[in-house]
Amino acid sequence: MSKKKRTGEDREDRDAGTETSQDASAFTLRIVAACATVLVVVMLAGLIVNFVNIGKLNAERAAMRQELAELTQKIERNETLLEDRTTDAYLEQLAREELGMVKEGELVYVE
Repeated sequence: MSKKKRTGEDREDRDAGTETSQDASAFTLRIVAACATVLVVVMLAGLIVNFVNIGKLNAERAAMRQELAELTQKIERNETLLEDRTTDAYLEQLAREELGMVKEGELVYVE
């Protein structure tokens, strides 16, 4: 059995193997960090786009609520007008003014 003496070359080979392993670990760490950075940037971009869309939708909702309020008022006015125009007094006035009708026994004066 012979014992080998460690030479300077053996140490250099061992140190080179360690450096290669450390380089590989550092490279892997850089790849993981780059992927994480890209993922965060993509997520932030998506978040910004969603905030912009939310802003647009809120503005659209406000405009629609305003339009709804205006249309509700218009409906109320039209319902009131319809009620007024279906009364006997209005129909009689319309018959007199537009059709020239008179009640039985009334005298008509023409100017």
